[in-house]
Amino acid sequence: MNSVNSEVSTLDSVDGLPHYNFRKGGVSYEDFLKNFTKVHEIKTVLSPLIPSDMADLFAEVERDEIRVESVLMSPFTYSDMRKWNRDAINIEEKKEELQKGLMASIWGAYIIVSRKVPDGIVIVTSEEDIKVCAKLELGQEKFYNLEGLNVLKQEAALLHRSLDDVYGKMEEMIDRALASLKK
Repeated sequence: MNSVNSEVSTLDSVDGLPHYNFRKGGVSYEDFLKNFTKVHEIKTVLSPLIPSDMADLFAEVERDEIRVESVLMSPFTYSDMRKWNRDAINIEEKKEELQKGLMASIWGAYIIVSRKVPDGIVIVTSEEDIKVCAKLELGQEKFYNLEGLNVLKQEAALLHRSLDDVYGKMEEMIDRALASLKK
């Protein structure tokens, strides 16, 4: 899968994989995204990443009648894919490829893991000069850690207090209505 964009700085393939300058630190995450002429952004409340989310990302790029070349994500997000059925992804086993960040392939596209991609973000890129990508932002990532669980507990406690206030006011209204009926 050689990139047809070898002359484009963010899509070159010095080591045989796309997006060398981004992966090796020459381009920031924000600048990397700016290099695409079209970015399809998808937000979902579903976490962890599931195969149907990935299929939707591929479809966003393929709707422009171009093929997907690569999938980029953080190590944390890639951990979701490790839990998928092995029929969905082809795991890379060569040490030299793993050291470049190539972890696997899916539906003919490279899966590249980079710490430069924020947790909870998945980027699917085309191989054409059109430079199209689809970006998925997984929701609820903040609830995957202990701090996030504490935030959830606090939100639940606030909701519980609010409901108690509403029920208290309802009881007062019912008591007043019953008292006025007795008069």
